[in-house]
Amino acid sequence: MVILTALGIILTLFIGIVNMIYSILNNKKTRFINTVTTSRITWISELRGYISEYISLIPLNGDIYMEKYSERNIFFQSFYRKKLLVELMLNKQDKFDKRILDTVTKIYNFVDEIYKCIDLMYIVKLPYYRELDPMGMEITLKKLIQGLDNNTAIIIKEKYIDLLGITENNDKDNVISMDARMMIYTCETKGIHRIFDAYRICIDKLIEELNHEIKNIVDVCQQLLKKEWDRVKVESEKGKCTGNKKKKLVYCITRQFLVIYCSGFIILIVAFLIILFH
Repeated sequence: MVILTALGIILTLFIGIVNMIYSILNNKKTRFINTVTTSRITWISELRGYISEYISLIPLNGDIYMEKYSERNIFFQSFYRKKLLVELMLNKQDKFDKRILDTVTKIYNFVDEIYKCIDLMYIVKLPYYRELDPMGMEITLKKLIQGLDNNTAIIIKEKYIDLLGITENNDKDNVISMDARMMIYTCETKGIHRIFDAYRICIDKLIEELNHEIKNIVDVCQQLLKKEWDRVKVESEKGKCTGNKKKKLVYCITRQFLVIYCSGFIILIVAFLIILFH
């Protein structure tokens, strides 16, 4: 009779202990899931806001770039800040995040190249340019030309050739064989005005490519946000994080082992005490 009573007490203790441990672990897991889900929703909202603000700063066409040329320093301060905010929200190891990061950088570089072309168009309007001596002006011009991306310099060269309508093989070959930056420098120093038109056409070409990248970042963001939002809904419904399967398996096995181990250990102690005092 005493043994049956002891077994009943042990069984009751076992059930109570298992239930208590399970409740503690489950409550911790639930709180963790709620925290992660809330954080992810906040992250989605903030990322969407930062990207939309980043894109909204970009002028729509070449005329607006030129109208706001005098405010370019203020523009780039704000533009670069938004770029950093987007980059800090993303993980370059993630496939979708990396695509967004790459596109954000491309967009920034396109805008930068557009303003470099405008610098060459409005070189005489640069605040310090008129105060320079001839040598300083030449150095400044070379610096601006060298600062152009290779692709931008090639576009300017191609558009310049098209504008001149060079058709004779000898002349065309001579121009084509020239380095793009050297050709731009030659046109600037010789006062060939058609180079100004080539800059403007190049700007329009860069804006066209820029708009393509903007469309890309919108598409990728939609995919990323949909993936993350679906993940939030799954976690909210199932009450568990979706992520690395191996880590989840290890976590579950470890948790079950701890429950069984702790319960068994406590049962042994209780049984020992009952036998000892009996």
